Amino acid sequence: MIQRIQTVFLLFALVFTGLTFIAPVWYFEADGTVERIQGFQHVLQSEPSTVMVESIEKTQLFFQHPESLRMIVHSASVVLGIISLVLIVMTILAYSDRKRQMRLAQFVIILTMIQILGFVFLSLQAPVYLNAGAVNRADYGFALPVLTIIMAWLAHKNIKKDDDLVRSVDRIR
Repeated sequence: MIQRIQTVFLLFALVFTGLTFIAPVWYFEADGTVERIQGFQHVLQSEPSTVMVESIEKTQLFFQHPESLRMIVHSASVVLGIISLVLIVMTILAYSDRKRQMRLAQFVIILTMIQILGFVFLSLQAPVYLNAGAVNRADYGFALPVLTIIMAWLAHKNIKKDDDLVRSVDRIR
């Protein structure tokens, strides 16, 4: 039945995962360079620098630029978020099959953990500047996947409790 408590937890997980796409996740600023990740956007703004232009002209390899690597990880995190959204909806709609619901909830937890690892990777890959004016911080969007994991775990726990209750009633019959 859709009106069970795990559906409420899954709806909260759906909202938190959806908010991840519009909330600011990470911000870095130093020496005129501003890089921020906000939902689907990965914005890199910098003042024209001859050092930056020379390093871009010297190499044509894609993965040698840390900015492009961060964009790839961010894109992968966005794709994982979209997959998580779809899986949460599938979990809500699979209310008649509790085993499938538990597996889907576990998969949502795993995907969201991978998404958090991607966000941590993005924050740790910030260029290191020696000046004291550098700002590198995680915004509140960084915590939304953690809340998604908590809600999916609570949903999984309640689905398991329902399954155990049904099994105990079947044993009595």
